[in-house]
Amino acid sequence: MKEFREYHTKNSGIFFKIDKVIYNKKSKFQKIFLFENKNFGKILTLDGLLMLTEKDEYFYHESITHPALSLISKPEKILVIGGGDGKAIYEILKHNPKEIHVVEIDKEVIEISKKNFKWGNVFENKKVKIFIDDGYEFVKKTKEKYDAIIVDSSDPIGPAKKLYRKEFYLNLKNILKKKGILVMQAESPIYHKKIQRKIYKELKKIFKICKFYFSPVPTYPGGIWLYIFCSDFYDPLKSKIKRIPKNLKFYSEKIHRAIFEIGENL
Repeated sequence: MKEFREYHTKNSGIFFKIDKVIYNKKSKFQKIFLFENKNFGKILTLDGLLMLTEKDEYFYHESITHPALSLISKPEKILVIGGGDGKAIYEILKHNPKEIHVVEIDKEVIEISKKNFKWGNVFENKKVKIFIDDGYEFVKKTKEKYDAIIVDSSDPIGPAKKLYRKEFYLNLKNILKKKGILVMQAESPIYHKKIQRKIYKELKKIFKICKFYFSPVPTYPGGIWLYIFCSDFYDPLKSKIKRIPKNLKFYSEKIHRAIFEIGENL
């Protein structure tokens, strides 16, 4: 195999030349393919869908974490559903929470990320507790309460399908603190409008405040990605930003306002 191709429609998509294959096996849950490309560095794909490239991952990971956590004065306990590549954890640690719980269904994704990504040491951090479990089942049974929940899941296929159901959203609400924030990745505004309408319809019944926001992610379908912010307390356009970590590549106070104002119109 000389190229990796991901089709977004029958007539469009993205491709990368494969300069080096690092890992190419099927786990219990999905096909994991990790390879190197001269321009984009290491590229992780699951079941033929691109998850991240080293070159542009920061757009996604800064966006799924900092807009929510920057509003919380002292985040104590954060839950990440998915996120087996570890980069969301890396960003969350910049807010100095007491604990981060990570629920990843596929242990092999974590092991590969530990070995191959420069941020892989986050899994050894004393604040990080890993649960190898189905996120859908975990949120039903846990007795914990979280300041923020980040659903960093893959697309709604395979094991991630259950993470787009009403029952899952209700269980997420049950384990959030009263002033908690939920953030979910919400697919491409170019290709996935139907999914976004369904997500918004269900979450709006559960939370007082639900707002879409966006970021560029050049290697994702359409080059633009949506996220949804949900809370009963925080309004991302009215609540005060308490803290922005240093040395970020994308997110800032000015970007915060822009991504919410534009995201609502995509």
